[in-house]
Amino acid sequence: MASSHKKQSRLERFFLIITFSLIFTTYFPEMLLAQDASDRANLHMKDVSILSMVDTLEYYDESSEDSIMKVTGGTASILASESMFTNWASGGQNSIIGIGKIRFYSNKRKLKNYYGHTLNAALGYIGANGEFRKTEDRLDYYFKYSRYLKKKIYLSVMLNVKTQILPGYNYPNDSVRISNFLAPAYIMLKVGVDYMPNRKIKVFVAPLSSKITVVADQNLANNGAFGVVHGTFDAMAQTFLTMGEYLRYEFGGFIVLSYKGDITKMLHFESELDLFSNYKNNPQNIDVDWQLEAKLKISKVFSVNFESRLVYDDDIKIEVDEEGNVLQGPKVQFKQFLGLGVSFSF
Repeated sequence: MASSHKKQSRLERFFLIITFSLIFTTYFPEMLLAQDASDRANLHMKDVSILSMVDTLEYYDESSEDSIMKVTGGTASILASESMFTNWASGGQNSIIGIGKIRFYSNKRKLKNYYGHTLNAALGYIGANGEFRKTEDRLDYYFKYSRYLKKKIYLSVMLNVKTQILPGYNYPNDSVRISNFLAPAYIMLKVGVDYMPNRKIKVFVAPLSSKITVVADQNLANNGAFGVVHGTFDAMAQTFLTMGEYLRYEFGGFIVLSYKGDITKMLHFESELDLFSNYKNNPQNIDVDWQLEAKLKISKVFSVNFESRLVYDDDIKIEVDEEGNVLQGPKVQFKQFLGLGVSFSF
């Protein structure tokens, strides 16, 4: 019991340090830029893709006359799809899918220094036969500092925190929890070099990177979920002799390949591929996180959206597949969504 309290105390101190770090990285750049901010420096978002404008700010233009530039605001969107069957001979199941998304951003440039903050949140459900199940749950914070070195080359530091908002369950059994808030949470710090040949393409190589996996749910930690060290269970006494660990530390290298831009006036496309190698443990087993998003604009507020995500993590063991077969090993994880979206900027 004392060991459990000691681990809990270490965890609380850990999150206190992370919280202070996030507050510091959020407000310290603003203190530096506040004295030079002016109305002329603000970039307006009208009739311009928000992500395109944000990336334009990140890309340093030596011919720019503005020493201080700033973009702040956000977007909110609702994506939905629906199917209904009445006397359909071949059968079918009525269903509705809804996903809500919100993004806040604050990106600034002072001469050759760039500071970017982004907070993304998404929550989605599918309803069928009177039951609702979670399909999307994401809460991400992203901070980046870049220093322009020479043409197309930047020295960059990136901090990324990823987790979810609500518990996840092993459907159709909604009494077995397989994830929770901060279980898992991924905290990644990357130090490296950005190569930006243009405003749409970025290649980030970070040979000095750390990845911390947090499992702040004792039951999941005891079972060794998401790669943390599991607890020792005494079958005779039906109790855990040692508790599972909350944290897993990895040191390695990241490569991030990204493209964000408008293919046509109506079609916006984004792709980001994250590759991570753990130097100390099976460096040849690369963790993969690949996200795609395509948005076909119909009007100022309506669009057709396609999203997909492919994940492979050698430390995440998939115990059971969709057919109930016992696997107990790493597997490629994949999901996609296609539907109509309504969005607005603020």
